[in-house]
Amino acid sequence: MAVLARVAKRQGVNQATLADLVGVEPITICRMVDRLEALGLVERRPDPNDRRARLIHMTEAARP
Repeated sequence: MAVLARVAKRQGVNQATLADLVGVEPITICRMVDRLEALGLVERRPDPNDRRARLIHMTEAARP
């Protein structure tokens, strides 16, 4: 759950930055975020500054 903890601290983080924060490769973080998204704990939203990028946010279901 290190990924979820990092997203909680940095709402709206992109996957590349999240991979650096967690210390894993970008493809690995993509799979981790896919799993968390399937569980409804995070969601990817479009980046208003870069139409190619998605930002990761926690959902209400992930909050204590």
